[in-house]
Amino acid sequence: MVAFASNKKKRLFPRVRPCICCRFLSPENSVKLTTVLMMIFYFATLILDIREYGFLSSFKEIIIFIIIMASLVFLLLGIKNGQLKHMKQFIYVFLIFSIYLIFKYVLLTYRIFFNDDYFNAMVEVLKENPKTEGLSQNQLEDTIKISNTFSFIYNTIYLFITIYYYLVTASYVKDIDEQNWDEYYVRDIEDAF
Repeated sequence: MVAFASNKKKRLFPRVRPCICCRFLSPENSVKLTTVLMMIFYFATLILDIREYGFLSSFKEIIIFIIIMASLVFLLLGIKNGQLKHMKQFIYVFLIFSIYLIFKYVLLTYRIFFNDDYFNAMVEVLKENPKTEGLSQNQLEDTIKISNTFSFIYNTIYLFITIYYYLVTASYVKDIDEQNWDEYYVRDIEDAF
């Protein structure tokens, strides 16, 4: 018994309960459901980016979207087939994705609240738009402020949802990894006797 306790893998990842909206489901079904919902969420976000900025401007986001979707598909396949390696890739891919989103969020926050050149450039773009022809300078600035506020709120929610999803799902993957390790170690001890 002492050997078992001393050889047990240490968990370096926090243990997070299933998603807030999926408490009534088993952890496995919760991860499956939230993964499908996240796939829909990311797809909708990509469509909005392409509509807003155009296909070529969103090319980087499309590449990231493909990588994220592949990771989520592998996660679902790993859960369905019980293949831990397909599940574990999620931890690394989404860690990088989360870091990317945090960096993007910090940059956006800086642009919106601290960069006057960015604000002035947005006002100039609005001045050239035929739809804003009759608006005064103050109205244009107010429009940009409102738009920036909504953009900030949206990106805050997007970042929170992604990080929360990452923590819940990675915790589930680590739980499965621990179960597999415990089963392997117990079998190893039984084989020794």
